[in-house]
Amino acid sequence: MAFKELAFIATEIPSRRESVFKDLTKPTPILELIMTECRGLLNVVVTDLSPPPELSTGTVEAKCPSPIKDIKGFSPQKPSDENVLRTPRKQTIVDQWQATPGNMPTSPINLNALKTHMIKKETVESKIYSLLNPILQSQYGDILRLTIQRKTTSLLPNATMQIDALDAMVGFICASLTEDTYGMIQKDISGILEEFTKIASTLEAYMAKPPLHWTDIHAKRVMEQGSAAAKEALFPEAVVLLAAINGGLQKIGDVFTPYFDGIGLSVDVKRKIRRVCEAAKSTKL
Repeated sequence: MAFKELAFIATEIPSRRESVFKDLTKPTPILELIMTECRGLLNVVVTDLSPPPELSTGTVEAKCPSPIKDIKGFSPQKPSDENVLRTPRKQTIVDQWQATPGNMPTSPINLNALKTHMIKKETVESKIYSLLNPILQSQYGDILRLTIQRKTTSLLPNATMQIDALDAMVGFICASLTEDTYGMIQKDISGILEEFTKIASTLEAYMAKPPLHWTDIHAKRVMEQGSAAAKEALFPEAVVLLAAINGGLQKIGDVFTPYFDGIGLSVDVKRKIRRVCEAAKSTKL
C-alpha cells in the first residue's frame, strides 16, 4: 500500500478524501482497511523496541494433585516391614553399585576448581577489553563497534513509511469531524490515541535508556556527558518518529479538545496531548 499517496490524499486532496469517507459499497469499507493497515504498521514499533519480559524468580510451580487421592474410600497405608510371607529379594550386581543413605557417592564437580576457572575467565575478558579499548577509541575502531545507530536502524527499518502512515491517519482523523458522515473513524479515535501515546512512551523509554553494546564507547560517553542534541543524534529514526507522533497528537488535540470528554480518553492520553499542545504553543512564541 502506498502510504505516501494516502498521506497526500488525506492532507491535500479534500475531494478524494471525502470519497474515501463515503465509500461503503464493499463488505469492508476502504477507510477501515486504510486505518487497519496504518495502525498495524505503527504498532510494530512497540513490539520491536520493548525489552523482553523478565521471568519472575519468585513463582512457585503448582504441584499436580495425585489422582489416587480422588478415589473414594482409598486410604494409603505404609507397608509393614514385618511381613513374614514376603520372600526376601536377592541382591543383584546393580544393587551393589546403587547409592544408599549410608554410602552416597561424592560429587564429580570440584567447586574450588570451578571458582578458579570463573576467576580466570573474568581476568581474560578484562585483558581482552583493555587490549581492544585503545582500538575502539581510535578512528580505526568504527568497524568493530556495535553502535546504537546501527541497532536503531535495524529495529526501525520502515521509519519513513511509518511516518507516512501516521500522517495519513492524522489527516483522516482531523477531517472526520466535518466529513465523516457515517462515523467510520470517530468510533475508533479513543483506541487510536491510546496507541499513539503508547508508541510515544516506548520511543521515549528507548531513547532514555538505549540498549548500548559494550563496544559502543562513544555512545556511552554521549549518554553520560553529552548534550540533548548529541544524544538525539545517536538514534535519528526514533527521534523523527517521536516528533511525528507528537505532531500528530498535537494536531488532533487542536481539533478534538472540546470533544475529549465524550470520547472516553484515559488520563494519560489527555495529559500527553495537553503536554504536546503546550510545547507546540511555546515553540511558536
